[in-house]
Amino acid sequence: MKYRLLAVAATILLFTASCSTTNSSQFLAPDYSKENAVKNSTVTILPVEAEYFFNIFPNYVYGELKPNESHIFDYYLPFYIERNTDADVTSIFKGDSLNGSAFEMKELNLGTDEKMQIIGPKEETALNMEAINSRFILILDQYNYQMYTIETGGGNYAGHEMQKEMRLKFETKYLIWDNHLQKAAAWGKVNSVKKYSVMDGDQVYRNLLDDVLQKIIQKSPFS
Repeated sequence: MKYRLLAVAATILLFTASCSTTNSSQFLAPDYSKENAVKNSTVTILPVEAEYFFNIFPNYVYGELKPNESHIFDYYLPFYIERNTDADVTSIFKGDSLNGSAFEMKELNLGTDEKMQIIGPKEETALNMEAINSRFILILDQYNYQMYTIETGGGNYAGHEMQKEMRLKFETKYLIWDNHLQKAAAWGKVNSVKKYSVMDGDQVYRNLLDDVLQKIIQKSPFS
């Protein structure tokens, strides 16, 4: 009986660890708060892609997506942001329309001892493209999906053998740039993890992207 109780306890601990779906480290600049969030704001999305930034930052590690992941990422980004906030997504910046000299490697505080490096605009810089002049620029950096397996089950006694289970994780760094005040408004690192099965297919990829964007919006300068 003692050994069975120990096995059950171990199972609960393993299940709790394996089903942990969130992990984030986020910061909202002191000048902003949810109480005075900017209403009906406009947002432009800027994914940091090696294709456009490598010549400026050749030693940087960039996000990487497979073709199907890239399709989901590009197609659903505006939809999920607009669904979870009253902000209007005006466009997705592409690097070939940006002035590379306007960017620098930024080091931002996440906590007492934690810092985050991210490619972002230089101070007192406004990012504009043709007639687009959004209030905020949502910069996503080092984004990627990761597939891995974990072992689940109740131990090695009969009927409760360990089994392998697939997990899918999406993570990204982000920086929300106030394009009018020309300074950083919010930044951080967020991720989400879910159980993956072939039957669920692309839906898991979409749900993870949605989860991460909701976390970003919850600590953003717009509502």
